[in-house]
Amino acid sequence: MEAMSSELMVSALWELDGFLTQTRIPIRVNIGWSDIDVIGVNRKRHVRMAECKVRGSAREVLVIPDGKAFVGFMHKNDWSSSLNNVDRAYSGEMGWLPTKSQTGKFEFWFLANLWFPDQKEQRNAEIVLASYLGKLLGQPMSKKSRARIFTTRDIILEIFQRVKSKVLEEGTGKRFGNPILDLFREMVRYLNPRPKGGGQVGSRISEETGRLFGEAFLPGI
Repeated sequence: MEAMSSELMVSALWELDGFLTQTRIPIRVNIGWSDIDVIGVNRKRHVRMAECKVRGSAREVLVIPDGKAFVGFMHKNDWSSSLNNVDRAYSGEMGWLPTKSQTGKFEFWFLANLWFPDQKEQRNAEIVLASYLGKLLGQPMSKKSRARIFTTRDIILEIFQRVKSKVLEEGTGKRFGNPILDLFREMVRYLNPRPKGGGQVGSRISEETGRLFGEAFLPGI
């Protein structure tokens, strides 16, 4: 199955963390098949799984005023079935996935076009989601499990900051070989240029790029 952009962004971010990733992994359910959007495993046998839900029209943002009611929100939108797929993934059908006892740490990421009024409510949502997930997985997983909730805006900004850090602070010069990461690499290039030929025009290129991005992203402001 073809991965969606949200899944590719999560996969790209995990690659920066040293995870090997797969997208749209089929999961056998009682009647037919479901899937897990992204699974990642690193050399320490840390496992991440992600569910990505970008729904509605192009401008729709789902407001979450009360983080403690987040699991109810997932049930209401029929998204909680994705949590059951986490336990199904550990059924043994995927030979490359560590068993529950072998898993060093486990993180479940939920990504959607959400908005929280503040970080406290976002954290409350993560706490209740982690508690719910821990009950589903049981021991020994519940003690080494964590839930993360991201808005699509969060992921876009996080990828940009991570790529910027890789290029400017760590000196990564070559392509990442990932289309998502390399897209952000080009943004970093023009915002922080090292001109070759044509004189000292770095500041001009950077300022011009900032202005053009501003006009493109925030027209009329």
